[in-house]
Amino acid sequence: MKDGERIEDLQLRNLRIIQQVNAFRYGMDAVILADFANIKTNMRVCDLGAGSGILSFLLTGRAEGVLIDAVEIDGEAADRMSRSVQLNGLEDSISVYTGDMREAFRFLQSKYDMVICNPPYHEECHALFMKPQECDARSETGCSYSDVAFAASRVLRNRGRFLTMCPARRMFDMTYALQNQNIHIKRQRFVRSFAEREPYLCLLEGMLQGKPGVKIEPSLTIYEKQGVHTPELLKMYHNGETI
Repeated sequence: MKDGERIEDLQLRNLRIIQQVNAFRYGMDAVILADFANIKTNMRVCDLGAGSGILSFLLTGRAEGVLIDAVEIDGEAADRMSRSVQLNGLEDSISVYTGDMREAFRFLQSKYDMVICNPPYHEECHALFMKPQECDARSETGCSYSDVAFAASRVLRNRGRFLTMCPARRMFDMTYALQNQNIHIKRQRFVRSFAEREPYLCLLEGMLQGKPGVKIEPSLTIYEKQGVHTPELLKMYHNGETI
C-alpha cells in the first residue's frame, strides 16, 4: 500500500482491489459492463485501458480458468493493478502490461477470444471542464473511439468478441468507429436510471469479421424508485441487498 490508497472489497469471491482515493475510480458502469460481457470458462481476454483493473478482477471472479492480459498506459494505475493481482493471488490468471493500447498488438503475444474496454466517454472539448487527473480517463484527449476500435481489431482473433460501452448519445460514434475496423455490432443494450427515463448509457458487443445482424436486449433499469435499486442490478453486485 502507498499513501492515499485503500483496499476495497468487490463482494465477489473475496476479491479486493487497491484504489487511489484522489484518482479517477471505477463506478457502477464497470460492474454493468462486466455482467454484460457474459464471460465463459477458459476464455482468453484482453482488457484495454484497464485502469486499476476492475474489469479484469470482475471477469476473473465470474468464470473459472479465465486468462487476462491487461493493458494500461498510466504507470501508477498499472502498478496499483499489479499489486492488486498479488493481493488476490492471481498471478497465474492476470498479467499487467504498461503501454499504449494502440501499440498492444506489438507487445502482446496472443489473439484473444474477448477484448473489453470501458473507454473515455466524452469528446475532447469536455476536458476543459474536468479535473486534470480525470481528463485522460473521461475524455478523448489521449484516446478516441477510433483508437479503441483499432486497438481491439488488432488483438482479437477472427470472430472474437469486443465488449464496450458509451453514452447513449454517442452510440453511433462508437458503432461507426468499430465498423470501420470490421467489428460488427451483434448485441446492444441500453441502460436507464428509471423506467420512465430515456437511456443514458449503451452497452455494445461487436464481433471481428462478424455477419450483419444485431440483437437488441431489453433495457436495464437502475432504480425502481428513488434510492431503491432494481433486483437485476443488485444481482450484478452479488449481494442482493445493497450497493
